[in-house]
Amino acid sequence: MAKKSSGPKRSKPIDRALREQLKVIKELHGELTDLHEVSIMVMGDEGILPPLYGGEHLGEDREVISLWGINDDDEPELGAMLLRVMPTSEPNAELQAMRTELQLENDWPISELLDLLVMPDGQPIVDGAETLSKLSMLVALFGSQIKAAPGFDQQTMFDFVGALRPHAVFVYVPTSVEDDTLIYHWDDLEHFRAEVVYADSPQLLEAAVWEYRLNLALNAESEILLEEGADPEEELGVRDAAEWSAVFELSVMKGLRLYGLSSPVHSRQLELDVLREENGDLIVKAPLKPQVEPILILAEFRAELEAKPGEELMHLPGDGEVLQSLWPTIRASNYFGIRLRHGQFKEGPNGQLQIDGYSDNTLMDWYLTESLSDLYLQMRLAGIYEMLGTCRLVKAKALKHL
Repeated sequence: MAKKSSGPKRSKPIDRALREQLKVIKELHGELTDLHEVSIMVMGDEGILPPLYGGEHLGEDREVISLWGINDDDEPELGAMLLRVMPTSEPNAELQAMRTELQLENDWPISELLDLLVMPDGQPIVDGAETLSKLSMLVALFGSQIKAAPGFDQQTMFDFVGALRPHAVFVYVPTSVEDDTLIYHWDDLEHFRAEVVYADSPQLLEAAVWEYRLNLALNAESEILLEEGADPEEELGVRDAAEWSAVFELSVMKGLRLYGLSSPVHSRQLELDVLREENGDLIVKAPLKPQVEPILILAEFRAELEAKPGEELMHLPGDGEVLQSLWPTIRASNYFGIRLRHGQFKEGPNGQLQIDGYSDNTLMDWYLTESLSDLYLQMRLAGIYEMLGTCRLVKAKALKHL
């Protein structure tokens, strides 16, 4: 006797909170997709090549090979970057298509450059010249042509590049317009230039590349609005990609970013948000200092936070399980950040990061760095990465936190 069919299984109804989260994410997806498409057009119009990637994580497929020298102060100095194109480095389909359209090829033997970089006795100046001479490249830029991208630090950029930590290079090719046709001047190497972004992990580097391109698009749209006599801030609502991530932080994650110093000096702790009591408790009290938060929308949220002066916004007992396990690691770094949130993630198909409503308990993500600027950068890129992931613009997985 045949079994009766139970019919199709009913999907679990989406609760109201998750529905609101998904509504905001859908709106963000539309805005970010539009900016992504504008950025591709801006890059083409301004002669900006798709990014080329460097870092030890790429192994032999790294596209950025940096040559270093010694300056007059006997300190390492970036002499040049040898830039090449590898077939599997670019994760974004549109940027990969742009590489193909521009016909980017490694047609310049590196040996031709290395033959010029020799000692008076004919010995090569560059370490590993014998191995490098077997390779070819797209272009070579001198150190003076290479700068950190806006929002990134020049010396930190050198440190990342020198240590082969994840970084990406945006090359600007000189262009001109002739008979309404855009011309790339590939032979004008003297006027090439490049801007570099960097991050602590390949995941955050992908966020940094997106941030750079989204800001290109927002800047271009701002210029058009100014020419039309309009107010860009009023029309666009945000100034940069970090502020879009702030919208995500507040509207989707119900989050709050806090900053602290591991220094035992109380007066130094007062510069930021988190105070450590003599018994080891970590406490954050209202009012929060708007000037501590570098992202304008989040700084404004701090200023408007409804809390009485002296009211505790966070209190972690020093003898509690959280600090007992984490504080020895936290105090080994100069700065730490805490991201309080109620929005929670889940792992979707193929590990894809997805939003999953709100937790009844406050969730905490910890960040550790040696400088405040690095802490701001790490938390900024993490916020952008999670926004892009939940909007399914990158194949994001959950970030690893302390």
